[in-house]
Amino acid sequence: DGRLNPFASVASIEAELEKYLSATFNLGLLWEITPWLTFGMAYMSGSRDQLEGEVRIRYSDDVRGFVNSLSGNPLIGGLVQAVGVPGELTSDTTDASVVIEYPQHLSMGVSVQVTQRFKTNIDVKWTDTAVWDIWEIKFEEPVPFLGVLGLIADGLDQGTTGGHIGSDGLFLPRGYESVWSWALGVEYQYNDQLALRAGYE
Repeated sequence: DGRLNPFASVASIEAELEKYLSATFNLGLLWEITPWLTFGMAYMSGSRDQLEGEVRIRYSDDVRGFVNSLSGNPLIGGLVQAVGVPGELTSDTTDASVVIEYPQHLSMGVSVQVTQRFKTNIDVKWTDTAVWDIWEIKFEEPVPFLGVLGLIADGLDQGTTGGHIGSDGLFLPRGYESVWSWALGVEYQYNDQLALRAGYE
């Protein structure tokens, strides 16, 4: 009643996780060194929050047909259920949580009034995205069939995802790095009511 192949989708996993309030702060500084030279700096703090919500797993028709036909087989149905596969595979829903750290951010720049109408801005920025090293979504209730899929994936050891699927949650490595970037902007004061701006970051 269902066929499996290495290129077919096995399941889709959808998570809706949220936190209503996250406390952070911003700090800014603006210094007019001369009438034509201004220095600015802004700092945005990070935060570490636990988001909570729900995870829904929907299995593909082929996977459901294959597993359900095995479970219904009188010879091997008991063995299939003994390894954690339910009697009938449909979909799974569980409450879940994940700890997400929002990265801190720092930017500094100078603004130079080159002529009366022409101004240029040069900025450097740093974002601490290295805090997004690993996301671990923890399930409140175990999802046995995901545990079976995790064992299969670990056994294949393809080395392609770097993540882990288990009956108790998902382990998603991000491996981001904290980086510096720069930006350049120009402004032309066309008249008292209109300024034209362009920039590259």
